[in-house]
Amino acid sequence: PGEEAYTHLRLERPTAAVPHDRYVLRSYSPSTTIGGGVILDPCPSLKRRRRPEVVAHLKILERGSSRDRLLQILKSNTSPLSPLSLQSLAGLDPEALQGELRELLTAGKIIRLPGRDGGAYLHREIYEDLCGTILSLLRQFHAQNPLREGISKEELRSRLARGVAPALFAQLLNDLTVATEVAQDRDRVRLMAHRPQLSTAEAALTDRLETLYRAAALQPPTVDAAFKEAGADRRAAQAVFFRLVEQGTLIKITDDLYVHRDTYEQAKARLVEHLAQH
Repeated sequence: PGEEAYTHLRLERPTAAVPHDRYVLRSYSPSTTIGGGVILDPCPSLKRRRRPEVVAHLKILERGSSRDRLLQILKSNTSPLSPLSLQSLAGLDPEALQGELRELLTAGKIIRLPGRDGGAYLHREIYEDLCGTILSLLRQFHAQNPLREGISKEELRSRLARGVAPALFAQLLNDLTVATEVAQDRDRVRLMAHRPQLSTAEAALTDRLETLYRAAALQPPTVDAAFKEAGADRRAAQAVFFRLVEQGTLIKITDDLYVHRDTYEQAKARLVEHLAQH
C-alpha cells in the first residue's frame, strides 16, 4: 500500500481506454479499493514486463513530451500506423498530432506511406531495418541459389520474421527498386547486381535438357527421368532445371510433369483453333 509501480492489467472483458485515462481497481466482495493509476499504453505488447526496454518504453510514455511519446509508439510498432490510430495511442487531438507529424517528417525521423485516410506512418529505424533485412535475405538466397534469377516475392515476404503486410512489403520493394538496390521481374525479385553465370558444364546441361523436352513434345519424361537421361547428378540438374522453369522455357503442368514452351504454345493454338471451328 502506498507504493507505485508499472503494472500490466488483464481485463475480464474488452474495454475502451486512451492514454492518460484514470482507473480505480476494486475487489468484488467485499467491495474494497485496491489501488488506481493512469493508463500509459492502452494496447501493450505481450513482451515480458521486466525487460529493460519495456520499462524504458513506459517511462517515455509517462514522462516524455508529446513528440517523444509519438516517436516511441511508432518505434514500438513494426506496422505502419494511421493518423487515427496514432491519435488514440498517443492521446493527442487531431491538430496537435498533425503538427507533430509534420515536424517529425521534416526531421527525417519518420516516413509517410501513401494510402487512404491520410496514409500511414512508420518510424525510420523500423523502415531501414526492414530494407536491410530484405537485402540480407536476397544475398543469402543468391549465395545458396547462384543460378536462380530471383526469389518469389511471396517467399521473400514470408521470410521476414515480422510478418510484414503486403502493402508495406510492396512499398519497401518499390523504394529499393528506385534506389537501384533490387530489380523486380513480374513475381520475382533479385539484387540489382545479381547476374547468374553458367559454367561450361551447366550451359551444356541446359542445352541437353531443353533439347530433350523439345523433342519429347507432348510425351515428356518425369523430372528424375529427364535428369538421368541428361546424364547429370540430381543436385546439379535441379539448379539448371529450375532456371529453365523460371525463364519460362519449361512450363509446369504438375509437380513431376513439365513441357517445353514451344510444345505448350502449339497445343494451346490447336485447342483455340479447334474451339473456333466447333
